[in-house]
Amino acid sequence: DRLKKRWFAQLCEHCEELMRRPTLRYELRDGFRLMYVSDEFEELMLCMGMMYRITGDGKYAADAWRHIEAVAHFVDWNPYHHIDVGIMAIGMAVAYDWMYDFWSDEQRQLMEQAVRDNLFYISNLSYEGDRVNMGGIDMENNHNAMCNGGVLMAAIAVWDTSPELCAKMAANAIRGLELMMWHFAPEGAWYEGPQYAGVTIDYVSRILASLKTAFGDCYCMDLVQGVDKAAEYMSYSQSDISCYNFADCDYGIATSAGLFLLYDMYK
Repeated sequence: DRLKKRWFAQLCEHCEELMRRPTLRYELRDGFRLMYVSDEFEELMLCMGMMYRITGDGKYAADAWRHIEAVAHFVDWNPYHHIDVGIMAIGMAVAYDWMYDFWSDEQRQLMEQAVRDNLFYISNLSYEGDRVNMGGIDMENNHNAMCNGGVLMAAIAVWDTSPELCAKMAANAIRGLELMMWHFAPEGAWYEGPQYAGVTIDYVSRILASLKTAFGDCYCMDLVQGVDKAAEYMSYSQSDISCYNFADCDYGIATSAGLFLLYDMYK
C-alpha cells in the first residue's frame, strides 16, 4: 500500500526528530497552562509507542522513558487548567499499554503511582463535588472528552493493579461523557464548529477504541444520536481550501485522525 508506506516513512523520520528533542520539563509556557507540555508528551508517546509496536525496536521505548520518568516526577499535572491533566493522562496510558512488555516492574510502578497521584485523586474529588479546581469532567464542550477520556484510558491501562478503584473511575468517566456526547445529535453537527469537532472526534475516537478493545463494548457511547454522522459534518462544512468556522477558530482546513475510526465503525 503506497499510502501506508509513505505514512510509515514519515513516522520514522518524525520519530528520529523527536529523539533529538530535550527531555520534557514542568513549565507553564504562557504562565498558566501546562497544556503545551502535555500535548508534546501525548504526541511523543503515540509516535514512539506506535513505532515500537510496529518495529519491535526497543530504542523507541528507551527514548520515551526519559520523558515518562520526568512527567511522573512533576509536582502535579496542573489541575488548575484541567485539560492539561487529561491530555497528560492519555499520554501515560498509551506509554504504559503500548510499550508494556519493555518496562520493568519498577518502571510500571512509577507510572501507576503517577496516575494515582496526579489523575485519580484530583479527578475523584471532582466527581464527588466541586471542592477542587479540576473542571472539565462536567463541562459540555470538547474539554469533557479530554478530561474524562484521560481518566477512562488511564483506568483501563492500569486496571489490573487496582480493579476496584479503576472501575469506579471508569464508571464516573462514562457518566461524565454522557453530559457532552448528546451535542452530536441529531445530525452530527458539533456546536463548537468544525475545528473543535475535529478535536472532539479525535478524543472520542480514542475513548471508543479503548472501550471496544478492552471490554468489547462501548457502553452505548457509539449509539449516541449523530455520532455516526459526525464525519459527514466535518466533510460538508469545508471545501478543499477553507473551512466554515466561527468563534475562536480560523478558516484553515479542520482535520481529525479520529475520522478513520468513525468511517470504519459506521461504514
